[in-house]
Amino acid sequence: MDRRTMTLGIVLALAGLGGCVDHGYNYRLGAVWFSQPYHVWYDGHYGAFHDGYWGTDGFFYFRITDRDRQYRRGHEGHFRRERVTTDSRFRYYEGTSKKPSRETRMPNYPAHRDHDERR
Repeated sequence: MDRRTMTLGIVLALAGLGGCVDHGYNYRLGAVWFSQPYHVWYDGHYGAFHDGYWGTDGFFYFRITDRDRQYRRGHEGHFRRERVTTDSRFRYYEGTSKKPSRETRMPNYPAHRDHDERR
């Protein structure tokens, strides 16, 4: 393989990765996915949830199904980091945020801490 063909191949491969970056606000299918583990105490207010993550703003973001195009921010009263001993509705959940579908909104996703100005 000649040097120009190899250089062109590398440039095209790297150029394609640039389209995958959206500062964590929207996820576009790409070469890199940063999964986030979560540990949460939840009172069941929103019903069952598919997955979630703790955002950089301290709130828990979740999806009801894997087809949801947006993670919703849960109210702090329903999702807690610490065990709630005074309320028997709270149950412990742990898991990992799953790779979302194309164009899913992911506000304050912690894998991209260099852009915390997102909403």
